[in-house]
Amino acid sequence: MLDRIRPTRGRVMLAVVVVGLTSFLIGGRLRNRVLFATPRKAFSVESVESYTRSNRPPRERQRLFAVRSDGSFLDASRRIDGQKMSFTKSVTLIPERRYVVVSDPIQSMSTFYLSEAQALSKKAGPGDPTCSTKSAGSRQYVVKGRDSILGYEVVILEDNAGTERWESWEAPGLDCFPLRTVVEFKRPDPSLTDRTESIAVKVTLGEPPSELFAIPAHYTERPPSQMNIESALLETGIVPQFFVDAAQRMDRNYYASRRNMPR
Repeated sequence: MLDRIRPTRGRVMLAVVVVGLTSFLIGGRLRNRVLFATPRKAFSVESVESYTRSNRPPRERQRLFAVRSDGSFLDASRRIDGQKMSFTKSVTLIPERRYVVVSDPIQSMSTFYLSEAQALSKKAGPGDPTCSTKSAGSRQYVVKGRDSILGYEVVILEDNAGTERWESWEAPGLDCFPLRTVVEFKRPDPSLTDRTESIAVKVTLGEPPSELFAIPAHYTERPPSQMNIESALLETGIVPQFFVDAAQRMDRNYYASRRNMPR
């Protein structure tokens, strides 16, 4: 399981921090709406995710999603290529009503606090246990077929509207967790289409190790804008403009969540 969440070699993947800090509270597209099917049983899924575009070499990372019986869940990743150390994870702790993004490269974390309603909604089971219907925001998925991955029956859902194509192979036996996802952002030149694909390589039933959910006590608490800026500077030496544009919105949600801190 990603070496039990020990940092390993790989380039710092800035998108992991950005998505981790924004998807839960301000509408991230992929993980919150596709991967975070609300669970009811304890299990973990190890996956390999690849990103390709045109003739560039694919970039890969390992992913680990783990669910505890109390509803808490973890999403962790590490890059497989490159030379720099990289590891990032996001942990939602239902009993403590916390959502924490942890970045090992900058030894920092960013903590959001959940309301009771948010915590209960994340702990509940999926709306459709057959995985045959799904909607997320403006997306309306349709059933494309059925298949099997790692011995689990999966329902193949697709949304092929506009310039994006989304496919999700969801397992009813795992509370509709997707064992494979494909996301394509189509461009006028097909050779420049962005494609991200994640495929499960191992499923383990039962309670995941408790250390996976541990939050380093010595890491520095920072608002999401600082996490993103420091990660960008470490990776490239510059700060992308979209980090600057999103900073106030992300930090506003971060500080607003403090009113949900347990008393």
